[in-house]
Amino acid sequence: MLQKSSAEQKRAKSHASAGGWAPSPSKSGSPKTRASDENWVWTCRSPKRICLAPGASGLREARARWARAVAGTSARVTLPASAGKPPRACQRSMRRAPATTRTSPARRATRLPAAKRKTGRSHRLGESGTDHLGTRIGAEEYRGAPLDRCAQLPRGRRGGKLRGAMIRRRWLSLFLVALALPSWSQEGGLGQELTEAREAQRAETRARQLASPRATMEGFLVAMNQVWDEPRAWDRAVASLDLSQHPEADGRELVRQLYAVLNRIELVDLATLPDTAEVNSGGLSEWRWFPDRRRHRRLLDRLGQPAGPIVLRQGADGLWRFDAQTVEGIPALHAQMVELPLVAGRELLTLGDWIEARLPSSLTDARFLTVKLWQWLALFGVILLGLIVDLFARILLRLTSRRLAERMKSREDPEQLRRTLRPIGLTAAAMVWLLALRLVELQTTLALILGGALQVFLVLSGTLSAWRLIDLVAGLAMAKAEVTDSKIDDILVPLVSRAVKLFVATMGIVYAADALDVPITPLLASLTVAGVGFSFAAKDTVENFFGSIAVILDRPFDIGDWVVIDDAEGIVEAVGFRSTRIRTFYNSQITVPNSNLVRARVDNYGRRRYRRWKTTLGLQYDTPPDKLVAFTEGVRELIRSHPYTRKDYYQVWCNEFGASSLDVMLYMFFEVPDWNTELRERERLFLDIVRLANQLGVEFAFPTQTVHLFPGEPTPEPGPLPGSSTDRNAEREGIRTAQHLMAEQPWRRERPGPVVFNTGPTELLDDAGNPVEDETAKE
Repeated sequence: MLQKSSAEQKRAKSHASAGGWAPSPSKSGSPKTRASDENWVWTCRSPKRICLAPGASGLREARARWARAVAGTSARVTLPASAGKPPRACQRSMRRAPATTRTSPARRATRLPAAKRKTGRSHRLGESGTDHLGTRIGAEEYRGAPLDRCAQLPRGRRGGKLRGAMIRRRWLSLFLVALALPSWSQEGGLGQELTEAREAQRAETRARQLASPRATMEGFLVAMNQVWDEPRAWDRAVASLDLSQHPEADGRELVRQLYAVLNRIELVDLATLPDTAEVNSGGLSEWRWFPDRRRHRRLLDRLGQPAGPIVLRQGADGLWRFDAQTVEGIPALHAQMVELPLVAGRELLTLGDWIEARLPSSLTDARFLTVKLWQWLALFGVILLGLIVDLFARILLRLTSRRLAERMKSREDPEQLRRTLRPIGLTAAAMVWLLALRLVELQTTLALILGGALQVFLVLSGTLSAWRLIDLVAGLAMAKAEVTDSKIDDILVPLVSRAVKLFVATMGIVYAADALDVPITPLLASLTVAGVGFSFAAKDTVENFFGSIAVILDRPFDIGDWVVIDDAEGIVEAVGFRSTRIRTFYNSQITVPNSNLVRARVDNYGRRRYRRWKTTLGLQYDTPPDKLVAFTEGVRELIRSHPYTRKDYYQVWCNEFGASSLDVMLYMFFEVPDWNTELRERERLFLDIVRLANQLGVEFAFPTQTVHLFPGEPTPEPGPLPGSSTDRNAEREGIRTAQHLMAEQPWRRERPGPVVFNTGPTELLDDAGNPVEDETAKE
């Protein structure tokens, strides 16, 4: 916004009473004058943007004709050179012209007052300020009747949001219908609570805006500055009137006429109106704002007796409104003042004004479907610009992703990269389109439709871009996690990815609600009762969530482990927020809720350091003892020499007399990383044992039965009785034989110690215990 300099403001203030504009002083101290044959001509192409002419004496006649300049596509007025330097707010729309130029009728854009600053100092619409609702206020024209030019919210970030309110509410209605269908199916449900919450919020806002004469006047002015951007502003403005004697249908016309009257009386100084504290302390029930002989003396001298007063009165409900007498006299008062000039304000130069001032009238005046031709051309240019931004954004991101992939030494997926970059490019294009649409300043329903649609499109494309980007980053992280030794990252990467996606989806819903102007607070308040039932329904989900946290913290298994959980056995494939998926050995998938993992018995075969092998080797009964000793010791040597066996603990002994074989127990462990390696090394050891048996001449037994048939024999004679000499002789023979065998055993000289496992191949020794280097000599 163009502002006056401090020096110019002081000069304007010093001459306010005379209604003149002070000439700029020269270096010598005398006023600057120009040749009598030159004038300043103020030109503005748009009839909605006409700079304010200072009240110099040479312009008094022009000031009387401001209100009649309502036709044509441009307006200009000549300022005599004697008036000095014009205000800075109008310099950009001026040019110099010869003195012969005739003064044309013009009109000024009025600048109505805004809210009082928090510091207590009043300010006016047209000066940059903040109203009591925190809304940024600045000067701009009012697009009402031709004579009612007034201030309006600036077309900034806040203004663009207000202009799209109508179309956002249309989208909002569809969204709320979808949300409220379950509630509307029952009387007194969630839909009724939501409606009651909204009505309560509106009643509270209305009570705050009509709490005092100052609040009523402030709310009326702010609402009238928003009526073309926010349709509900009409309702707020009409609520300021006491329509007890008029139909509701006349409300809009009455507030428009009242606003036009205020534009011609004065810039409202809200500090002169009582606030709530003053009303309560003074016991006021009405406040007459117009006519006031002290403040409106000049207007009354020119106007004479006004057709009606402007009075604010407190109603039975405690709210302040323009009373019925004021409403009754608005049409007559408007007809009396319609020919008066509008009060002064300041010019707000927008980009649309700057563009229109530099384009030919054939583009700025002609319209197609209520939209100016230059705006149609600007829309096509904006669309083209968005497509160019989309293309360049995708190219730039593709080059950046390739460099990152090379730096991380990972292979990029072209299809996934294309799917990720497409919504990002659309998001960039939507941002360009939305920003450019605000700069084009469409003032029709097209602006509302396009603005609301673009905001919704921006939210959807942004959410989809974030979703696809999370998938891309998670894929790179998983590729990195697969080459690490740790298994915790295999669980954390999917969990973090899903958590971030949930956050993105939530934020997308919030921003979509904001784009559609959905009141989030009443909706959340209405869900409190439903939240109780939801908490009971989500009990299992919460348990599963904490179960997944327990799996991460306690780590009973990792991805790829062979586990047995209750009756489920298989390889762990994935761990999610709700469940864990296990791939069985018959290739089916079992889903185990995470809440069960807290209480279940988890047998993790994947955490085994060693993998046991226990079997029995059956040898034929005719195998000599020395062959048995040679075979068992040879198997021990194979275990000690194997690359994947545990060397410090193994058992190979003749253990059982089987039904058809001499059983040798083989009990040992493999030290392998996985089941596939275990099977391979078990086969290797198995084949080595078979080769050892062939070399030693030991035969493996298999279950056989020998049936002996004898011919018939006479009944045998009865044998000796127990305890006879025959038994005693047999016992003595067995004892002597065993003693003979034990007499030559080495342990007779020294008791054997505990078993000691050799951890490597055994060194060959001769009979005397000396190392043998030549195997032929040993044999």
